[in-house]
Amino acid sequence: MLTLSTAALVGAALLLAPFARAEQRGRLLLPALLGPPARVALVQGQTTPLALLALAAGVRTSGFASGLLLAGVALRPQVLPLLALASLDLRDRRRLLGFAGGCLALAIGSLAVAGADGLARYPALLAASAAETGAGEISLPGALRRWADVGAPATLAVGAAVLVIGAAVAMHARSRHGRVASAAPWALLAAPHALLHDLVLAYPAVAISARTTREAWAWSVTGMAAVLAQLAGLPGVTTVWLIALAVRTPSAARAGAGPEPPARSGRRDASPAARSP
Repeated sequence: MLTLSTAALVGAALLLAPFARAEQRGRLLLPALLGPPARVALVQGQTTPLALLALAAGVRTSGFASGLLLAGVALRPQVLPLLALASLDLRDRRRLLGFAGGCLALAIGSLAVAGADGLARYPALLAASAAETGAGEISLPGALRRWADVGAPATLAVGAAVLVIGAAVAMHARSRHGRVASAAPWALLAAPHALLHDLVLAYPAVAISARTTREAWAWSVTGMAAVLAQLAGLPGVTTVWLIALAVRTPSAARAGAGPEPPARSGRRDASPAARSP
């Protein structure tokens, strides 16, 4: 699992490189691969690196294959709704069919591995996870459970409100890269249960927000410091960092920090006018 997760992190970082400006990619790569969230995910054998790879590969491809790959984000189901909304295009039926097929395949695979009994217990497991008040929680509902000791109805309402805000912010972006990057921190903030290793899913937002060398170092260093502070027993630090990232990312996306990959075309225009600069 360690080798697979490491390969997934490397692959995701390479596939997400176009989100960042060319001169900043090297500065962001090492923190993404060696930072505390990545190390926690690797040591604990979490599926977060695989979910990030699925997101990255799905965004970089098109059609049925794109939807099929994006279904892999369901490995972290708590962030799937917003990331799927940002990544999919309701007008692209092939992508939607691929996404539906991928989710169905994951459901069948889960049934084969866990059995009907295991799947029947899964909602109870999710409810127990959503009620946790551990120091590693990074979502707003998790922070409220720990700081204010509020009940499930209130935390669910907060999560739903954050989800709606995140969807509005993400869909306001002009490009697919901008939508995905804007959605990533909001998806983590809205999740009923998100831990420090889930922070690797914020990489698209960090990449698109690091438009200068100063910003690249600032987001990388402050992000690692926030995680280390939370690991040392200061809850909520990473949540505050995520809020700052969620606020900053949309403006960076509008500024064009990270070009869209060129669209594939079935034929090339061979006319001299088309080839002329």
